[in-house]
Amino acid sequence: MSELGRREIVDRLMWARSQDCNDVWLAAGERFAYERMGDVVVDPERFVTEEGLRAFVEELLGDDEFNRQRLQETGTCRFARTASYGRVRVRVYPRMGGRGLSIRLLPMRTPTLRELDLPPVVEELSYLPDGGLVVVSGATGAGKSTMTAAMTDARLARVPGHAMIVGDPVEFIHTSRVSFIDHVEIGSEFASGEEALETILSARAHVVVPPELFTSREIELAVTLAETNHAVFAQIHASTCREALLRLIQAVSSTDGENGCARLAQSLVAIIATRLVKRVNTRDGQAARRAVVEILVNTPKVRSIIYDPTRIHSLADEMHSGQEWGMQTFERHLEELMRRGQISKETRIFAEPADLLRDRLVGRRTA
Repeated sequence: MSELGRREIVDRLMWARSQDCNDVWLAAGERFAYERMGDVVVDPERFVTEEGLRAFVEELLGDDEFNRQRLQETGTCRFARTASYGRVRVRVYPRMGGRGLSIRLLPMRTPTLRELDLPPVVEELSYLPDGGLVVVSGATGAGKSTMTAAMTDARLARVPGHAMIVGDPVEFIHTSRVSFIDHVEIGSEFASGEEALETILSARAHVVVPPELFTSREIELAVTLAETNHAVFAQIHASTCREALLRLIQAVSSTDGENGCARLAQSLVAIIATRLVKRVNTRDGQAARRAVVEILVNTPKVRSIIYDPTRIHSLADEMHSGQEWGMQTFERHLEELMRRGQISKETRIFAEPADLLRDRLVGRRTA
């Protein structure tokens, strides 16, 4: 069994990058652990030393006094860094016996929508010539940040304007081509997501990418930006389009009642829910997992549901019948990917939303 000091930790991160790993976990006295293709692996031959972990954290913090102070005061902090092992998002957190690190290995560059192999409507939704709100939803690790970055990049490469990318931390760095781009971080430039969004309201930005929306106030501010002709690409933690829409409705109605629902109905353009599934076969340079998406477009019928949330039960029917608008369900996309030979039958079944999978299993038992 070998010990991992600071230098060895860096070497293992470079190895993890070469193996297309997504996450790495480090803790003093614990074995080196990583996630690849959705599977967590604990390396029985390598463990992290306390001295090595402390030196590695010091190297990461460098002259970042904000996160150094936050770590001292709260025991936790998160930030993004670019190093020899690529760009990473790091969270330092307290645990029994010391500190732990959760490290997300971010893509070396922002992938294109074509590379992500998403339905054509996703690219159409990225342009937003008249502004509006596009929400990307999913669970942790479902690819929300990557899809949001790809949509943002598509817009910035085609439509001139001023963009403000707000991160907690900033994960993807966009290159200025025909747009002027500001990257700002919570902590160093703004105290919170709410403060950032309130400031952007008067910043003359055309494109706004806020950090993930958590509070009702953040959601309400995103809607305000969208209804004032900003193109807003936001993220929210929800597994399906229905769950995401309910969260949005609850947030705006809690701050502005029925008027909040009316504002959301007018400003929302679409919701895209995403999750990652394993490919059957991968080609050179191709990711081992790919996105499967559910798409809800704010058509007149969907808009009427937002105006009257008691009709939310009819949303599924609208999504099934809204193919001409570019809408699709997870089930439809999974079926398509299985027909194309990209995923297995087992992957299709177990990647279905929990309620659909439950109905399928119950049906088998009662048949």
